[in-house]
Amino acid sequence: MVATKNKDKPSLGKWVDTHLPMIRNKADLTKSKPFKEALKKGVPLEVRSEVWEALIGNELRINI
Repeated sequence: MVATKNKDKPSLGKWVDTHLPMIRNKADLTKSKPFKEALKKGVPLEVRSEVWEALIGNELRINI
């Protein structure tokens, strides 16, 4: 098992406080460098379904 640095782990608090409100408000995240960096680090399991549903769209209301 490889040890990872804390800065490389996705931060649930950052997602809940910063990124989820932007997603819920349908903000244009394509130009947000902090959001892109957070995506590269990974989306925490606790918010992953909401984030990906919002990013890829779910017009048919299909449950994941």
